[in-house]
Amino acid sequence: MTWVNWVYSKEADGFNNVDSFRGDTKQQPQEADQDIDLDGMIEFLRAGDYRLVRFNIESEEAENRQHEACSRDIQRVMDILMRQGQEEAGGHRSSDDKVKAVRILTMCSLQNPYFRDRIGTYEKGKVLGQIISMLDSMSNSSTSSQNRRGGGATEVAGAATAAEAIWILSFNNKFNHGYFVENGAIEKLSSIIKLLSFLVQQHDTQNISRMTSTAESNNSNSNNKERILLAAMWSAAALQNLAASYCATDTGHCWWLYDHDARPPKGGGLYLHPQSPLSIDGSMAAGRISQDEDLMIWLKDQVCKGSRSIGSNSSSSAAGDVITSLATIHDERQLSSKITTWSMAGLLKNLALYHSSKKAPMDAVNCLCVLTASQDWLEASKASDALYRLGRDPEDCFQSSHDQDL
Repeated sequence: MTWVNWVYSKEADGFNNVDSFRGDTKQQPQEADQDIDLDGMIEFLRAGDYRLVRFNIESEEAENRQHEACSRDIQRVMDILMRQGQEEAGGHRSSDDKVKAVRILTMCSLQNPYFRDRIGTYEKGKVLGQIISMLDSMSNSSTSSQNRRGGGATEVAGAATAAEAIWILSFNNKFNHGYFVENGAIEKLSSIIKLLSFLVQQHDTQNISRMTSTAESNNSNSNNKERILLAAMWSAAALQNLAASYCATDTGHCWWLYDHDARPPKGGGLYLHPQSPLSIDGSMAAGRISQDEDLMIWLKDQVCKGSRSIGSNSSSSAAGDVITSLATIHDERQLSSKITTWSMAGLLKNLALYHSSKKAPMDAVNCLCVLTASQDWLEASKASDALYRLGRDPEDCFQSSHDQDL
């Protein structure tokens, strides 16, 4: 076992062992063809955090591990990803290592603008291009009866992992955001969501199974469907961040305010705080997303479906469901279509920012109102923000979505 593999192996005793190698890295050269234990590195970076939706780094230890491991090995991980991409271009089968490499890049990027920038600018976006290409196996599956295959288990897992990577890499990074928008990510992410829509509407469990089954797989049709749901969830989350605008603040978030005295068509009363100047304008991306009428219909349908489950059982989620914000990566078999609700509400939230794309959130406003009562803070917070951006007050929340004050 090489020293690189040992650092991430179960034999290593946590972060202290990485510290012990700081001085050894110069004595033991890291050759370009020396592979990393990718599974070990993923576990090391998780630092015991198995949340399905990791939106932050929870502990100082995890932050230290990210700094040490990614500073040392991010170049090698990107090289592995590029090598796998070249092998696929040469006709080789997709490898799990490609999925694992992208998962590591996502973990390195979490709450870390430096690594987001380093990943994006690697050879002027080549890593980003590889990530986009991982969406192809699902996005190229049309909704026609002749072509709804979508790829094998590795490809579907790769699409979900790639969408999650786009979600975090596009956050408050002008180069990454622009690259994804300009190189087809919007259309591919939208296609994945619509593919799920078609399969669910057709109750097409046979094709859902085919999309994720392999000769070695013994997973049930239900488990296969849940993998596709994860791909759709992350695709909506990625579109959410591509539709967002970012500002020159400490976190990159914009400080949106609503003037209820203002009237359309001049922005519907929504404006930026003067101390929150715009740095990345997401209106063009939002406009392109909102032009997909089939996608907009499905977004409303899913958000309303999630809100109906709250209305029918306010004390808990639907029977057997796991609340998304509490879900872990070990809960895959207990996930339902409701795991997409938070990210689709989040996309509606950001479409509500712009006059040209706010029709879809306006049409779903009553369902967003109900969703604010969700026990899942991910769902409730996205819905609340969407309503605020539409100028909705609690007392008039359930009025017609086409009221003049919008």
